[in-house]
Amino acid sequence: MYRSLLLAALALPAAAQHSLVLTDTAANVHLDDMTITPALFGIEGDWSVTRTTLRGGKQEGVDAITIDTGVVTAVVLPTRGMNVYEVRCRGLRLGWDSPSAEIVHPALIDLESRGGLGWLEGFNEWMVRCGLEFA
Repeated sequence: MYRSLLLAALALPAAAQHSLVLTDTAANVHLDDMTITPALFGIEGDWSVTRTTLRGGKQEGVDAITIDTGVVTAVVLPTRGMNVYEVRCRGLRLGWDSPSAEIVHPALIDLESRGGLGWLEGFNEWMVRCGLEFA
């Protein structure tokens, strides 16, 4: 899946010495729901990083990380190959409407169905990293 996800305080100079590991499979670390703000590092700013683990239905166990810069908000799905799920700029949604209405955990998708196009059954991201084998 993914080895580790490390946030280095969004590369802000005053917080560059700070880091926080959200997931590291080698060390058996997984922080479910949490929000990181500049106050955590003792600095001022208008940004946040929120991590949630989705619950219920086909999305059970999918991790979502929301990065909010104050102007642009992006949701990244580490469980789904770091796909960008949604992007908003000043509240305006950038993207498209997929026929697949919910986020689907990869374990529930048969990649070989439909002649190798099974990955489309769970595709509803803004940008997908499906890999060369299935592209």
